[in-house]
Amino acid sequence: MDVYDHYGFVTDRAVFEHCFHLQETELEGLKARNTIVSSCPTSNNFLGSGLFNFEKVSQHINRINFASGCGAGNTISMLRVMDDAYKVAMLSGYKLPSTLRWYLCTLDSARALQIDDKAGNFEKIKKLILLSLILKQQIF
Repeated sequence: MDVYDHYGFVTDRAVFEHCFHLQETELEGLKARNTIVSSCPTSNNFLGSGLFNFEKVSQHINRINFASGCGAGNTISMLRVMDDAYKVAMLSGYKLPSTLRWYLCTLDSARALQIDDKAGNFEKIKKLILLSLILKQQIF
């Protein structure tokens, strides 16, 4: 985190993925700058790189969402991401409610990227984007 901080990358617009090896002080530093932490459970599980402790991280970070981490994972399906997020949380005895998982994959992610005026929920203007994503996902 020191390198990112040194060059001014730790901001409220920064999105840090994975974050399962962070120490308490690093989590506090991210919180102080209101950064976004994005858990990529399908990618982490595919690589065997570590398990995201949602309960621990959420005690420090207010802005958490989910991502596919498709560069190192094996899927872009957010349904699979939500499924893996639940299983990983259960391994540490934490029940991650389905309503929270849906929110973190949709509107919260759109807000984090500051595109919630175009995506993230089912308002009329956004329905076409959802349909397009569903059709594209069925191709894969």
